[in-house]
Amino acid sequence: MRFLGLVFVTIGLLVTGCVDPKTSSTDAANEAPTFPAAWLGTWSGTATVTLPDGKQPFKTEMTLTIEPLPDSDGVSWAIDYHQEAGVRAYELLPEQAQPGRYQLDEKNGIVIPNALVGDTLYSSFTVGKAQLITRTRRMANETLLFEIMTFPAADSATTSNQNGVPAVGTRALKSIQRATLRRTPEN
Repeated sequence: MRFLGLVFVTIGLLVTGCVDPKTSSTDAANEAPTFPAAWLGTWSGTATVTLPDGKQPFKTEMTLTIEPLPDSDGVSWAIDYHQEAGVRAYELLPEQAQPGRYQLDEKNGIVIPNALVGDTLYSSFTVGKAQLITRTRRMANETLLFEIMTFPAADSATTSNQNGVPAVGTRALKSIQRATLRRTPEN
């Protein structure tokens, strides 16, 4: 079983490493804009934080503004939850030697690696006793799906290693923040 899993992972890596999105279309002029060009603009909607215990979800308005940075291949990545905390102004910068890899610079010493896979940007990091997994997906209908899943930073439980089955650590979901953000028309 373990061998079969390794085979699938290896095949997946080979396939994704062999596909060049630039050669997938015979007419490059008709291709859709790529990341980050297709993501530029202001995106707004309602963010909902849901807890798995059935408590009433918390909702707040959210805006994500993505703009090109002058003299850079990166973009500004500004999140505003329209509350007292103010705008979280970050920079998303490409890793020059690794296509599809980005660094989210919070401009305070915190830099979080991000990976673009297809039309989705992913990251994972810990803050205190929480692990956060983010996912931002660009949809064809001028929509971004924004999610932050929060788990404990440490395993909640671990299975035992029996009969050649490796130990598995588990982490129970603490909360999930979801927002469907729509592109705001330019003024």
